[in-house]
Amino acid sequence: MTIIIKTGGDTSPHTTVVTTTTGDSQLWLDTLREQVEQHGQRKVGKVIGYSSAVVSQVLSGKYTGDWAKVEKKVRGAYLGDTVMCPVLDELAVNLCLEHQAKPYRSTNRQAVMLYRACKGCVHRREKEAK
Repeated sequence: MTIIIKTGGDTSPHTTVVTTTTGDSQLWLDTLREQVEQHGQRKVGKVIGYSSAVVSQVLSGKYTGDWAKVEKKVRGAYLGDTVMCPVLDELAVNLCLEHQAKPYRSTNRQAVMLYRACKGCVHRREKEAK
């Protein structure tokens, strides 16, 4: 699904085209806005694993990074989207993405199991699965 975010107010011709991963494209952006109004950009950014600057750029339609990843993080943190993890069972999508990004750590058995499971998992993000 593609949505268009207008930036710069009603008189500005600037728009950003965003391709989202689900059919309910506006819900995650509305949720992000609501959470920022209630808790502030810094706290919301910390919850979803991004800086407050990225949160600001997303809300203003100026973010040039991976919109689908931001959407998944918001959906996992605030909308209850989950996946079935072979190690941890049901897991919020945002936490799944965090585990995928972690390097190998032999600090404990679960960390090793997660690292190995994430490498071949069906929920692995395309760009990271090289």
